[in-house]
Amino acid sequence: MADEGSRRAGGDLGSSGTGSFGDLGLDPRLVKAGTKKGWKRPTSVQQQSIPQALKGKDVVVQAPTGSGKTASYVMPMVDGLLSNKAKGGDGWLGLVLVPTRELSEQVREEVESFLSLCGAQHLEVTSISSVSSENIKDARIGTIGDIVVSTPGQVRQILKKKDISGEALLSKLRFLVLDEADLLLSYGYEKDVEHLSVHVPQSCQCSLFCATMTDDMEKLNKLVCTNPLVLRVSSAPSEQGQASGNSSLPETIDHYKTTCKSSDKLLNLTCLLKLGLVHKKVLIFVNTIDAGYRVRLFLEHFGIKSAVLNAELPLNSRHNIIKHFNKGNFDYLIATDVDSAAKQEHQQQRQGGKIDADFGVVRGIDFQGVRTVVNFDMAKTTEGYIHRVGRTGRAGAKGSCVSLLTEGDEGFLSRLEAALGGGGSVLKPFEALTPSVVESLRYRGQDVYRAVSRAAVQEARAKELRLEILNSAKLKSHFQANPEDEVVLRHDATLSTSVPAHLKHIPRYLKEPASLLRKKNMRGRSIKKRAAGGKNKKGRSAADILKEALSSAE
Repeated sequence: MADEGSRRAGGDLGSSGTGSFGDLGLDPRLVKAGTKKGWKRPTSVQQQSIPQALKGKDVVVQAPTGSGKTASYVMPMVDGLLSNKAKGGDGWLGLVLVPTRELSEQVREEVESFLSLCGAQHLEVTSISSVSSENIKDARIGTIGDIVVSTPGQVRQILKKKDISGEALLSKLRFLVLDEADLLLSYGYEKDVEHLSVHVPQSCQCSLFCATMTDDMEKLNKLVCTNPLVLRVSSAPSEQGQASGNSSLPETIDHYKTTCKSSDKLLNLTCLLKLGLVHKKVLIFVNTIDAGYRVRLFLEHFGIKSAVLNAELPLNSRHNIIKHFNKGNFDYLIATDVDSAAKQEHQQQRQGGKIDADFGVVRGIDFQGVRTVVNFDMAKTTEGYIHRVGRTGRAGAKGSCVSLLTEGDEGFLSRLEAALGGGGSVLKPFEALTPSVVESLRYRGQDVYRAVSRAAVQEARAKELRLEILNSAKLKSHFQANPEDEVVLRHDATLSTSVPAHLKHIPRYLKEPASLLRKKNMRGRSIKKRAAGGKNKKGRSAADILKEALSSAE
């Protein structure tokens, strides 16, 4: 059975497209690698784009999230290197530019897996995010990897800090891919891409992949492509867009809204999760880092464990949090939208903090098995909403999005539905969240509101940062040598100093019969209980493992 990472790159390979990978003209080794991954046949985007790429054409491809775009550029790239008998070690034969470091790591892992399965271990793929440009010796820059995955900003930093010219670094480049190309401009990478493009050889094949086609995409086309073939692909007939024809919003995703006062959003969110009104796993979006910790603290008081993901955390921790969430180690992840987080950068730097400018959680990152997206804070743009919603309903799976709207969101809602609805209403009322359900928890929530003060949020934020820095740096070497011990790094550990036990349990009489029935039908997978005494399989407790790890790291 194919693993989730394979399904991400390949898309919904059981229902989209026709024919086989062999019909596309790919090297037999690549076809065999796809078989090993469990891929039955190419998706629509792969079927349309791969043959054109194999002919050496520049392509610009728009396709929905989860449709198999990663394999659409990885397979032709590897095919080209194999057909030209690349011996490996030359360096910078292929370059994949992505908008965020998180996506850079995920693409690297996927390409590495693919090279291994097709027997091309002599070719090396490297993510500059994972090796840090500051730690790369000047003499090794040119051969750091045959396929390099990076943000445009990181490549430009290498050219600034290292004794090597752009022409020398990119002179051997055969393949250039801009993944999530529509987001590179919104991340402010236009000048970086423009700086790199002048050093790209004329013979280099260029490909752009995106989920939304904006007017600004023409800028990137002119920068890197030569007479590109533009393909607008919908994954399958069942995944056509809404009435507007927008292929970025597949019909497999249900869009809901619930209106409340700003002061009641925490209570409404708690009802959604505590009463099981939405499917697990749940990805919750907020617009500020403080809001993320406030949501987490509030949920903790009701016995709902969650983790936060934001630009303040170290890169290794962010990558690890995503990995644990994808594995199902926790069901609720609170993510700060990078567009909003960037607005806090100046204030954070004044306070001595640091926000990673290359952070991005709504942009292209693959969150596996997400059944529900909750907009605790509404997105600021139509594109932002599309990319948030795109974290669910991937590869033809069913998903839903619930947006908590307040009095200040009416204007954006009108613009959103005008852009996406084609005259109809895209966001339907979420009828399961009735006023009586919310009121049933209001009395309990009043004490929690007082406990989740600004001081408590700042204390939790500082505590989380200290813990994640420890996880990311001091324990890194230990867990590389002992990966089985990584289970003790609980990203959903309680941050509150005291949580009243009675709030964790909701009396049956407070739950409406409809809520009970919905909870029974929509409950996610159960979490396996640990062995008695909190011991792992080897009989060691989490405290023993951490003590050993700290000792070995000193």
